[in-house]
Amino acid sequence: MKKNSLILCTVVGLILALAIQARATILDFGDNTASAPGFYGYLYYNNYTAEKSMDHKGDTAADLDLSYNVGTLKPMYYFKLWKHTVAVGVSLPFGSVSARNSLGEKETSSGIGDIVFAPGVFLYENEKSGTYISFWENISAPAGNWSESRALRGGPNLGLHYWFLQHQLAFAQTLLKGKISYDMNISYYQRFEEPKLDLRAGDSVEVEGILGYGITDALRAGIYADFWTDVWDTKSNGVRIDNSKRLFFGIGPGVSYTIGKFSANLRFVPDVVSENGPKGYQTWLRVMYSF
Repeated sequence: MKKNSLILCTVVGLILALAIQARATILDFGDNTASAPGFYGYLYYNNYTAEKSMDHKGDTAADLDLSYNVGTLKPMYYFKLWKHTVAVGVSLPFGSVSARNSLGEKETSSGIGDIVFAPGVFLYENEKSGTYISFWENISAPAGNWSESRALRGGPNLGLHYWFLQHQLAFAQTLLKGKISYDMNISYYQRFEEPKLDLRAGDSVEVEGILGYGITDALRAGIYADFWTDVWDTKSNGVRIDNSKRLFFGIGPGVSYTIGKFSANLRFVPDVVSENGPKGYQTWLRVMYSF
């Protein structure tokens, strides 16, 4: 009985950590168009707030009192190789996450998060038609703050403590001389086993898109939507845990302002559907400067 209780608490903590990371929606207007060769600096701030956690049916499971506050520094470099635009970048997150564990106690994890390496290549780019297709291989390395004891209590961890790959196909299309923009990502998350606790979260599929309209040359507004689901249940010691797949859908407004080499983006995305994870809302602020 004690062993089963520990497994249950651990699974709750793992699902919580994964669900928080899953909600890290970072697609903004024009992200999937090819940038000119050079260095670009991005700074993100993400707040995710959720009072409740939901069960596999989408019903309230427990009080969560989740507060996720993370900044991410992301330098990017674009260059030309064999007439294709190629990009390399790295995401360096830092901040804190606090939530109630499976015992109802409030816990906090703070420091650095998992580092993500992000090489990409544009497979097709047509400036005249405004059409772009690219492929990105995001590699998440387990460098973030993680505590085994917190995980066993079902508490929050800023890091995941295992590797995963995000295979991403990205599309962009502009119309009416750039007045209308649409960016979309289709991602498959390939997850590896967490070595300490012998847990492996299910692989996931995500589809996200953002539609924008240029109010002026500098100001653009639109709507963002994200659908994210696990392909299979989490496994413990190779045994599938029934009804542990996560599913999320969120939709909300976005706005951006660009002047010269500087741009700022703001998005607000409430959760509409949440299964096996928190249900709340997130706010994204991004500033970018091209050197």
